[in-house]
Amino acid sequence: MRKIMALILAAVLLLTAGCAKTEDNSDTLKALQAENEALRSQVAELQQRIAELETGSIADWSLTGKPLVHGSGAEVTLKVVPTQYEEGQMVSFRVHLDGQSIASLYCDWDGTAYVGSVELDAADGYSYSLLLTEPSGTQDYRELNSPANPTDPDLVYMYSSLSASCTLTVLDWQIEDGTLYLNDGTVDIQLPAMTATGETALCSGISLVLQLDGVDLERKSVMVPQSKESQLSIPLSPTTFAVPEMAEDNQLDLWLEVTLSDGQFLRHSGSSWFFYDGEMIQAVG
Repeated sequence: MRKIMALILAAVLLLTAGCAKTEDNSDTLKALQAENEALRSQVAELQQRIAELETGSIADWSLTGKPLVHGSGAEVTLKVVPTQYEEGQMVSFRVHLDGQSIASLYCDWDGTAYVGSVELDAADGYSYSLLLTEPSGTQDYRELNSPANPTDPDLVYMYSSLSASCTLTVLDWQIEDGTLYLNDGTVDIQLPAMTATGETALCSGISLVLQLDGVDLERKSVMVPQSKESQLSIPLSPTTFAVPEMAEDNQLDLWLEVTLSDGQFLRHSGSSWFFYDGEMIQAVG
């Protein structure tokens, strides 16, 4: 913008200088000189305004999140580096959820940047913004991260990014001669995108556990895929379990147990079986 102003001023000066040469008229020359002075004054005001805007602009910012040690949620930290620091500057950090204000706080100056943190409950749909206010009253508003413009989806969809879950689906089975045959099925695992250590949580162990009336009968390991994807879908290989004789008041349960590298333990009841009228009936867990 400064270069454009300089070019405009140079053009005006060249134009008025040319007119002065072609018209030997002192009144006209005085009028053109007055116009030049007015233009110089306007350009100087514009340059001062540009400098004020540059002073109030934001050189850099970052938004980071870390899961809470206790409770479900995360601590979100905003760091803002202004182009130039001035006494009396203020930076406010604002958080909204579903159009409602959740938090609004002023950031502290640490000598190199403005820093502010807020603890948020696990929820999906967060929006983050900042407002930098100069001592002169000039303001610079920035939308940082939101469902409409997700620069970091993990912080927008915090509940989903913190969650871990597993599901066992038994698609085809049969029980014959004291043996449970699992012919087809899938294991689905959702890994958390945000962890307390900041490292990606991986699946470190998968087991199928058969129980009779809550007591473990047999445990079978499932091969852990070598993948860093946050969503895993693993087809089950044909698997068998020994089944004892059952009465009608007995219940057979098949559990999925998953251990994650960050220490989390996940469990899901995939299927149950019981006798009814002399037949083995499946009840999906």
